[in-house]
Amino acid sequence: MAIAQRSINLRNIQPGTISEYLYKLDIGFFSMSELGPSVIYSDLKGNRLKRGLPKENVLQNIALNTILAMGQGHSFCEGVFDLPAGMMQRYRLMVISKKVKDRGSSDPRLQEANLMIIAFFIPKKIVRYLPHYAVVEDEILELLSDYDDFSTLVEDDFQHIKLQLIRILDNYCYY
Repeated sequence: MAIAQRSINLRNIQPGTISEYLYKLDIGFFSMSELGPSVIYSDLKGNRLKRGLPKENVLQNIALNTILAMGQGHSFCEGVFDLPAGMMQRYRLMVISKKVKDRGSSDPRLQEANLMIIAFFIPKKIVRYLPHYAVVEDEILELLSDYDDFSTLVEDDFQHIKLQLIRILDNYCYY
């Protein structure tokens, strides 16, 4: 799918609305690697962190905590969950967990079953306007079923997934 076909017209977003907040959300993609929990992609902005807190440390901490919470061994939890954001106390994490293949991994176990974790960094002040995650879980997991091999994803795919997830949330927001 061409990138032009994927774009969302952000000019129609009204300032001061929940939609405006949604389209500014930061996201992180995490998975297991041969070396443990890994940050695959993130657009987290450093200005969201306490001064002196390295972004890489925050992301690695979230990767470790979310992967430990969602899967151990070959047992994985799939779905949409709410977790604390650890060192980012003004945020909550909307965590999306999905079992995928990772054919690019050198570990044969991960090639057939890995865990893709997507974490939205959601300011606590807008959490109450979002739908309960059980309401959107099936739709989100259906969207992610198009991405069954983690190793094939590139930055454009991560951005596309992010925009599609935001679109789903925006459709269910309480105003």
